[in-house]
Parts: sequence; C-alpha cells; structure tokens
Amino acid sequence: MLLCEWKTARSRSRVARNTDAFVEAITRAAFATEDESERMAALCALRGVEAPTASVLLHFAEPDRYPIIDWRALESLGERERATYPIPYWLAYVAACRALAAEAGVTMRVLDKALWQHSRERAP
Repeated sequence: MLLCEWKTARSRSRVARNTDAFVEAITRAAFATEDESERMAALCALRGVEAPTASVLLHFAEPDRYPIIDWRALESLGERERATYPIPYWLAYVAACRALAAEAGVTMRVLDKALWQHSRERAP
C-alpha cells in the first residue's frame, strides 16, 4: 500500500490494518468491473482509503484513464477543496479532466501534473 502512503502518510496506520488477502480481493473486484462508480466504491472499502487515495490507485493502474483528485488540481480548475468527495463528484471530475486532456492534446498524467504544478506556482 505504498501508493496510499504516497498520497497521504496520515492514513498509514489505517491502511496497515488491511490484510493482504483483503487488499487483493478488493482490488480484484474493483478492476473486474468497467463501472467506474463500482471501482471507486470498491477501493473505498479498504480501510484508510477515501476517494483521493482511491484515485491514486486508479491512476497508477490506468494512468491514461484516471486523474488524481487533489486539492491543488481542484484549485487550478477553480474549485474549492472539499472535506469529502462523493462518487458523483469524482465522476464529474474525471469527465472534466478527460475533456480537458483531450482538448489540450495531452495525456492524463501530463494534465494531472500540470494542474498540480499550476496551483503550486500560484501559491504565495
């Protein structure tokens, strides 16, 4: 669960409570479906994993398909940071990022990094 820690070290103790067998079962279920809502819901069943961390798991599994939802990326898009990211909000974010990446002619990873960097450079 190194990717979970990469996203947020605060979840380390909760993520560590997932057994290897549970992680395998959940990720197998998540990637067995093409339904993006079900993928997100399955990954969020892991202890210590919420939409931002689940988006990291999806992004690194399929980097051309999924962005990482992050307060910096949201800020670059004119959105405010949220306390929670319901699945419909995440789906809308994914759709917006896909459209933006297609319009700009870049990969999802390039878009993801650009949104993060744009926010960072605007910070005081």
